[in-house]
Amino acid sequence: MGAFTRSINRVLGQTVGVQIVPARARRVALGSGWFARLVYFNSLVEKIAAVDGDVVECGVADGSSLASLASLLKVYGQTRQVWGFDSWEGLPTPSDADLGDASIAVSGMFSSASTAKVRDELLAYGLTGQEIAKSVKLVPGLFSETLPGYKGHIALLHVDVDLYQSYSDCLTNLWPHVEGGGIVAFDEYGKDDTWPGARRAVDEFLASASVDASEMRHDESSGKWWIMKNG
Repeated sequence: MGAFTRSINRVLGQTVGVQIVPARARRVALGSGWFARLVYFNSLVEKIAAVDGDVVECGVADGSSLASLASLLKVYGQTRQVWGFDSWEGLPTPSDADLGDASIAVSGMFSSASTAKVRDELLAYGLTGQEIAKSVKLVPGLFSETLPGYKGHIALLHVDVDLYQSYSDCLTNLWPHVEGGGIVAFDEYGKDDTWPGARRAVDEFLASASVDASEMRHDESSGKWWIMKNG
């Protein structure tokens, strides 16, 4: 490993707690989008430092986002339970709200994902098997069936579920568990051509009189949107 890479590693280690190593040792794919997302997640994890609760992701797929969040929690010494909810059977049938000329929603999309791939991703991001067993809980099944069973408190909720009904299920079931000062981040919000159902579901939910939250906030580097629960 050359002097340039060592220098970059010093910067990465001091800012976002990651290191570049030879590809044969790690399979995490790096690119501009990966860095932008990691910096975005880093900012969210920093913001919840004083908020009690779990980190919950709905829509885990192969686990790249979940692994990024779990590794950042480790870097910051935030001891939290990390939950991942997904059917790991692909997308359910899209509703009319999810369809349009440029929509990419297809029933069964992402069906190649699995909990085994998520575990591999967590290991690739530097978590040990013991850390995974202790702090990460993966819950397979449809959101409408699994989310009502969640009884914890949430500091950060990352919603990456693509479809209108899935967004509605996640927000309806989990918003009451989000602590004041906690963050809800939306992966597909704003991608109105490809995932039109996401904005519709989020906007409808936030228009509810029972929702007390900040204005929608936009992260310029990643293009993602998020809100903070008041209180």
